[in-house]
Amino acid sequence: MGDTIYTEENIQKLAPKPNAFIAGKKLANSAKWELFAKSERSIWGNVKGSGKKPYKVQIDLQELAYKCSCPSRQFPCKHSLALLLLHAKENDKFKQKEEPDYVSEWLDKRKSRAEKIDQEEKELTANDKKKRASAKAKRDGERAEFVASGVKELNLWLKDLIRLGLLTLPTKDSAYFENMAKKMVDAKAPGLAAWVRAFNNLNYKDKSAWQEDAISIISKLHLLLQSFHHMDPENKVMVNTIKSHLGYTFKTKELTSNPTTKIQKDHWLVLGSTAEVGDDLTINRTWLHGLESDQSAIIIVFESRFSNIAAVPLMDGSVIEAALAFYPDSAPHRAIIQKQNGVSNTYSIPPKFNKDWIMQHTQKVGFIKANPWTSNRSYIIENVQLINDGKYWLLVDEDKNYKIIEHTYDEEKLMSLLLMSNNAPFNVAFLERTTGIYPLGVFEANKYICL
Repeated sequence: MGDTIYTEENIQKLAPKPNAFIAGKKLANSAKWELFAKSERSIWGNVKGSGKKPYKVQIDLQELAYKCSCPSRQFPCKHSLALLLLHAKENDKFKQKEEPDYVSEWLDKRKSRAEKIDQEEKELTANDKKKRASAKAKRDGERAEFVASGVKELNLWLKDLIRLGLLTLPTKDSAYFENMAKKMVDAKAPGLAAWVRAFNNLNYKDKSAWQEDAISIISKLHLLLQSFHHMDPENKVMVNTIKSHLGYTFKTKELTSNPTTKIQKDHWLVLGSTAEVGDDLTINRTWLHGLESDQSAIIIVFESRFSNIAAVPLMDGSVIEAALAFYPDSAPHRAIIQKQNGVSNTYSIPPKFNKDWIMQHTQKVGFIKANPWTSNRSYIIENVQLINDGKYWLLVDEDKNYKIIEHTYDEEKLMSLLLMSNNAPFNVAFLERTTGIYPLGVFEANKYICL
């Protein structure tokens, strides 16, 4: 377990609401805690509350889970956030101790619960499996009707967009696209909502670029809609590839029980995460890179006002030892964590970097050939330099080839990147979007620092 994984910035991302983090910071003072300690797999402590008895807080650091005796419905509560913050600030004060019974029992139950679910699945009778399959078929059929209606409506909307002409795009306000995106969420196709929202992210001030980017979005979206109408049910991989881009998700059991699912065990470096917040839907994305397999992965969690699904509790910059189960895809990328065994803040296996922009472009083209809708892929490249040409910030390789950093990139992060690089070549992880490069973090020795 790495002691410096849990930074204040990372812990803030775990807070369910800003006020929970603020309240947690106020409690992140050793004087407010009656006791706190740690073991190889957890930290725990007793904090003074409003009642006579202190609240007992315990945190599983290997698969980041929380438990607190307070009555709060927020998850994690302010006390759990406070203990993590205290651990980050005053780690040297956390003495290594044997876990109390209530902590070890909770951790052991978590482990046995997962094993029990697997065992129960194996012990299902033929009749039970038949009932489950029937219920699932009914749910799938109902959703298919919603999605089909959404695809039909979006297809008409896209035709109108093309008929009116690309030059009308800059005249439309953000609500024009957001209203259609909401309709796609209602049609149970949140993936299509993301495609529509991409129009709002175009840099309409750059006349030389936005039209090409708009055509790229329109053509890929049109291909996706037409592919939905002409899916070959026998080609399971392509059917599921299309469904994943429409916003279908797969449960862990569905993926792991399928013998064709790609399961990749590795030490995964958490490159970074983002949250795309909408009125009705929040899309949480976390990027990982397999240090041994050189496999890139993205974990996506959709949160809506009707669901209580939380974002994946992974710390940016950490290294997790885990098995990932990948969605069926002609170019496997989206995944879920099947099983996690540990977490660290350093890596001993050197990443396999792209040597230059030509090598990275070749890798990108390979992904697109396998899956024309592939997007939000992360890449890593070595020995690039941050340069400003008077108009754009560029990442330039040793052969003087370059790519532009997108104009909307956070200025504070850009300054951090400039300071960390110290005007010298550096190794960086990034996303390549239609609007440019989006740096995620920088590699230093055997550590990775998120921006």
